[in-house]
Amino acid sequence: MSSTTPARPPGRPRSGINAVVFAATLSTVHELGYARATVERIAAAAGIAKTTIYRRWPTKGR
Repeated sequence: MSSTTPARPPGRPRSGINAVVFAATLSTVHELGYARATVERIAAAAGIAKTTIYRRWPTKGR
């Protein structure tokens, strides 16, 4: 039997993650300032794991 639905890549859907992280970053920096904004705090605000952020942005300066 053939399936009429297209195959979805394995894992969690990733669309929209960048927008969620950017919004959480702006909010955190606005609240705490750039120097005190941490990946841990941004990840918590975005509701994602820190590794999700590090996979996309390996350093704070990027």
